[in-house]
This record gives sequence, C-alpha cells and structure tokens, in this order.
Amino acid sequence: MLLKINDWIFDIDWERTMEHASFAVSDHCTCAYCENYYRAVHQMYPRLSDFVKKFAADIDGPVEMYPIEPTLYLSGYRIFGRIVQAGSEPMMEDGIPITAVPAGEDFFMVEVGEMELPWVMDEDPDEVISPANEPEYMQRMMNRLLENADFAPIIS
Repeated sequence: MLLKINDWIFDIDWERTMEHASFAVSDHCTCAYCENYYRAVHQMYPRLSDFVKKFAADIDGPVEMYPIEPTLYLSGYRIFGRIVQAGSEPMMEDGIPITAVPAGEDFFMVEVGEMELPWVMDEDPDEVISPANEPEYMQRMMNRLLENADFAPIIS
C-alpha cells in the first residue's frame, strides 16, 4: 500500500507490519521508563497514535525506545516495506518531529521524537534502574547515531 505524507512516499507491507506491531505491543518492556512512556504518550500527544497507525504500527509497540532522561524520549517503529521517496523535512505531528530511515532489506524505521513526557509513575525517576542508565547502553546509542549521521561529529 502506498502512503504519501508531505513529500515522503512509502510502500508499506500492511499485513506484515500489523502482525509485527501486534507482537511488539504484547512483548514490550515493563521497566518504569517504558511504562511511563506507554501511560503518558497518549495523554500528551493524542494525535501521535493516529499518525503511527498510518504506517500499520501501534504507538504502544515501539521496537526501540530511548529514554534520554526520565521525561525525554525517542521511539522507533519497524515498518515492513520501503521508503520510495524520502522527504526534504521531518514529518510532524503534535509538534513532534518524525522521520523514516532505511534499516534492512525489507523494512525501515519510523523514528519519533524527541518528545517531552511527564513522569506519571509512582517510583522516583532518579532511582529507577533502566538500560538508559548504563554506560554500555549510551555507547550503543552513540554508535547508532554515528552510523546514521550524514556527517561525523567531532567527539572528544
């Protein structure tokens, strides 16, 4: 199915993406950072869920989530198909930038964020253990950013 958003054009394998999205929703992380995302994203960005559904994905089923800090998130959704035409600007919904990047032979990632979310969990966010608090996690994220960058930033 072809989907056009602004100057972006996608060819989406709707059935395969929906099947994957269903699995991603049922198998998501239950750490406090992720639970905070699932609870707060609907409150703060009600139209974002409908936007992600255009890709046959579910806002509650990101395959990648990056809690940069307790209330600042990036999330990624695996979409089977291909990017036919990359747009000149990020797509936007609810004031959140959204882009798509090739990721594999038969899928691409829809990346959502940065998005600010309130902390709605009972736990103190500064005391919650999350993968985002581990140096290895941050190094993986930095490597991923460098692999996908159009430029090589200077890191000292």
